[in-house]
Amino acid sequence: MQLPLSRSAPIMALARLIRDGEAQRYLAEVCPQAGFALCAHQDGLKAGWDGGNDFLWAHGSPFEAIGGWPAWRAVGAEARAILRGALLAHPWYNLEAALRAWGQQLLTFGTGSGLGADIWATIPLRERIQARFPADYPALLSARQYLTHLHLRPLSLFHQTVLAAFMLAGLWQLARGWRLSTPAAALLFLVTIGAVVNGGITAIFSNPDDRYQARLVWLFIPAVFFLWVQSGRLRGGREKSNGHLGSLC
Repeated sequence: MQLPLSRSAPIMALARLIRDGEAQRYLAEVCPQAGFALCAHQDGLKAGWDGGNDFLWAHGSPFEAIGGWPAWRAVGAEARAILRGALLAHPWYNLEAALRAWGQQLLTFGTGSGLGADIWATIPLRERIQARFPADYPALLSARQYLTHLHLRPLSLFHQTVLAAFMLAGLWQLARGWRLSTPAAALLFLVTIGAVVNGGITAIFSNPDDRYQARLVWLFIPAVFFLWVQSGRLRGGREKSNGHLGSLC
């Protein structure tokens, strides 16, 4: 009996191997003898930044051709077999690809992931909305998000710049040896560990994407701010104490 945290986990992890090209490497070695359904669709497996998302969501993708999400049980079983085979066949290549994806995710935290016009070309939402919400479908077709991009890049660059500055400031404070016994330093340490772990889990078991890290790294701002406030109070307390001792002398 299996109790997975997510039934789609093997499929998502397979998409990441396709993105990195490791699944294609393994399938080229074992197909058609292995009998995988994906053997007949190897030409449609694309490596690169969007390769994993295209496999999962694009119209006519190999994933859709072998059953897609409605057949997640059968596809998931094949995904687990391909993952196991690829990892055993080329462990070091896969380790390198996983670490590379981890590093990319740590630096990927832009604003607006999934809010652009391109979402309608990569995810089959239109047909489902038309079928389930026919009265709202005309409004969808006339929406600015559907017709054009929302021009979020300037806002995203501003957010990334501010967040990067606070993250560097926080790491600098930790590198200076701040005592973790102080609540503010402990909070900053936990946020840092959380960001690193979150980046590894989401990148290795899925695909690097802005939304995965953006939903967490904003915590660096209050964490660093609290550290500065506590630092000022401690400094002020020491100066007051030294002044009191000086007056006694």
